[in-house]
Amino acid sequence: MIKTLGMIKRFIYNVVILSALFCFGCKTQPKNDSIKSGNASVLPEEDKEQIVAANPLIVSFFSRGAGIDYTAYKYLLMAINEHNATYKTKLVFNSASWGREGEKDLCFPKQSTPKFDDFVSSVKTTLDSNRNVHLYFNEVCREGK
Repeated sequence: MIKTLGMIKRFIYNVVILSALFCFGCKTQPKNDSIKSGNASVLPEEDKEQIVAANPLIVSFFSRGAGIDYTAYKYLLMAINEHNATYKTKLVFNSASWGREGEKDLCFPKQSTPKFDDFVSSVKTTLDSNRNVHLYFNEVCREGK
């Protein structure tokens, strides 16, 4: 009887410790996901509310358990900078982080910059076959966390 009572106490103690670790140990610090990328510009917070219409291009970087494809992400940032340098303009986009493994969407609202449609088609040609990148056209950007 005494032996089983000690086992029950030990079991309850272990359950309490494990539940406390589970509840409080998995909290992560929010990251500052600002993009510092040369000529590219991220929309300020006050302008994000104005984008309620469909975006011509949304590039969604998602994870299959090992984080996003940072090579594709860096390629997109380089393509933005190259487009800006070539046409002496600034592509505006909104970055929305939404996942635990770095998942994010880059939303490009309709822009009057030169050759924006060519930029969209080149991104589509390059990233459409990537398994960890989804391209959406004429949809509303999701809210970040």
